[in-house]
Amino acid sequence: MEHPLQRQTGQWKRQAQSELIDSLLREYIVPPLCFHVDEVTYDIDGVQRLSIIDDYMKNRFALSKHLKPIIIDEQEYIIAGKKYEQLEEELKEQLKAAQIHVYEILDATMEDIYENFRRLNNGKPLNKAQKLAVCMDVEINEAIHKIMAHPFLKKTGMTAGDFKADNTRNIACQMLILLSGQEFTDFRSPSIAKYAYSLNENKEETLELIHRVVEVLDELDNKIEEKIPSMKKLSIPMVVVAMEKVMDNPEKETAYLEWLKDFFDTYDSQDEYLKFCKTSTASAENVMGRLDYFLKVVE
Repeated sequence: MEHPLQRQTGQWKRQAQSELIDSLLREYIVPPLCFHVDEVTYDIDGVQRLSIIDDYMKNRFALSKHLKPIIIDEQEYIIAGKKYEQLEEELKEQLKAAQIHVYEILDATMEDIYENFRRLNNGKPLNKAQKLAVCMDVEINEAIHKIMAHPFLKKTGMTAGDFKADNTRNIACQMLILLSGQEFTDFRSPSIAKYAYSLNENKEETLELIHRVVEVLDELDNKIEEKIPSMKKLSIPMVVVAMEKVMDNPEKETAYLEWLKDFFDTYDSQDEYLKFCKTSTASAENVMGRLDYFLKVVE
């Protein structure tokens, strides 16, 4: 366990520790362990996982209170908030019988070991926007992808980096929050993730809301022909919400689209709006400042 390549144990937060135990109990795929076998056997990849399993089976921590029940042979077992000693015997046996693949590296130089370790760890981790995908039901994820892949977004000032980083998922969630009219604290990552989880609670209502956003994007795509480079990701949700307010009134829609063109053509001089786009842009105050600015136009 004490190979020089390895970090100290205790790197994972409680939720991640709990989800590892939960994965083993559910027989989900867990990344394999990798050992260097020489005169002494060293764990070169998997120290955190092994130490967490050991700690849990020695009752050193309780599982997160947010874990769902486990079903074994049609019997439901509650695991949330429990230490190992509090688990039913069936769950203890399930955990003891859990399997993790193991790779052994034999007859390798230290250079080989270091190169193996480097390549095992050189993948880019999921960013916060990409992690939102696992917060949502499969059907909701598929529906939200229609927003993320909508051709209108290519006409905005979103960069190639924004698309690559899946910032479109963040923007989709922001559109849904604002269009739903529900109260929100801010647009920071934890708040967006909490909202993403809540989308599963009323699937039918969520799918209707997503459909409405797609309709608005369709209308924007039909009416706006040229790319608008100054329409950055901070403004896109506001553009959509304001458009939704006037879509059923051709006269108001035309007036809004004319204003929109002028606004983004002279974007750099829109000081009253830009004060909400400088620092702490995800704060409730600045989000509401941007939204109110657009809504006043379509009153």
